[in-house]
Amino acid sequence: MVASKGEYGEKATQTIQELIRNHTHDEICFATIEILPRDPVQETNDTVVRRLDFYDKARAVIVFLNEDKISELLDACERCGIPQNRFIWIGSDGWGAKERIVANREQIAEGTITILPKRYPIE
Repeated sequence: MVASKGEYGEKATQTIQELIRNHTHDEICFATIEILPRDPVQETNDTVVRRLDFYDKARAVIVFLNEDKISELLDACERCGIPQNRFIWIGSDGWGAKERIVANREQIAEGTITILPKRYPIE
């Protein structure tokens, strides 16, 4: 799991951990949980990507980042030589249907699952 420092990322990470621990009977584990600083530098993203890749059996990465940070994380995958389809990215509403996040990063992001809450207009 990769999340941003602060209320959005850290709270979401805690909630997901609790839900999975309480409802999966240890069928799902977290290889690593990486909390990125508010303004991570390129080296920080590269380190996080290498840590994710270190766990051979880990495939899914839940992401709680804003769109700029997601793009930077995907760029780090390319810099670090992460092969296409290495990870199944599970993006929160910060990713949603925002195509610009994956622009020029389509190969590394292929197979991503994102969440987009349904919205209703207020009348």
